[in-house]
Amino acid sequence: MPFSIRDNLLVILPENHRCADSERFPVAELVNDPFILLEKGGKAEISEIFERNNMTPNVRFTTWNNHAVLGVISHML
Repeated sequence: MPFSIRDNLLVILPENHRCADSERFPVAELVNDPFILLEKGGKAEISEIFERNNMTPNVRFTTWNNHAVLGVISHML
């Protein structure tokens, strides 16, 4: 029997962000704010989503380390 496994993608937002209370984050909103891209090795899944939807995010920082992303975010808030 075929099955698929799907990972959820998470968005980290300030509490006062216009989409913070959204049950599902609208992907198109990702291009309206500074973006930190987490890429480990090859192209990240989110990069493929951007390409498929002809979207260009405002990437301010790219890293492969989760802790680096959290550190940058904590300094931005």
